[in-house]
Amino acid sequence: MAQSQSQTITIPLEHATPEQFYSVFNPPYLIHDICRQIGIGIDIQIAPGYRATIQLQFPNGEIRKIEGEVTMIEPPVRTTTFRTWIEHELGSDHKLKLEFTADGSVKWTVSCNHCPPPDDYIKLLESVSQAVDNHFAKN
Repeated sequence: MAQSQSQTITIPLEHATPEQFYSVFNPPYLIHDICRQIGIGIDIQIAPGYRATIQLQFPNGEIRKIEGEVTMIEPPVRTTTFRTWIEHELGSDHKLKLEFTADGSVKWTVSCNHCPPPDDYIKLLESVSQAVDNHFAKN
């Protein structure tokens, strides 16, 4: 049995409260408009599991799609767990967990059974998190 490998990134919030940030990643999904503002295409299907497709274009022109679905929402502790994978790549399943630290920072943990999480994945989480935080500075 493969041992799960994980990587965690913690991002301090400057503008959004943890409640505001958390609300973006749970219904009704404000993330759609925020991603569009930073040039990331996202399509969210409101159905059981709340499935989303994120389309990314890399600097070399390559387009990849990340699929994801909510597997658990824990409102009392503001934690959401997602299952994500890269479209058409077998074995690319990741567990993605959104939490908040005691000081109100965002904490993302990416876990994978077969490999360490890709750096691009971690950078995407950081970019989206900063865009969400900045969104609340304007509103």
